[in-house]
Amino acid sequence: PAIGPTTDQCLEVSGVDWVAHRFTDGVRFTTYGRSPAIEILVPSAYKPEPLLLPAFGAAAAAIPQGDHRCQ
Repeated sequence: PAIGPTTDQCLEVSGVDWVAHRFTDGVRFTTYGRSPAIEILVPSAYKPEPLLLPAFGAAAAAIPQGDHRCQ
């Protein structure tokens, strides 16, 4: 399901909004404003983690953007 408002970092990559939730061993990126959401888990070994997001952009963009966007 789509995620609601959050205090986690929100970033836009190639026209897709992602919410980043940091863990001790990596980052979970979840599309923001799209339902269903896409979730990507990136281990810390692949820093900087956001550089991997464009690989998932086409799949994420295929899901219509709702009303919520990163600010």
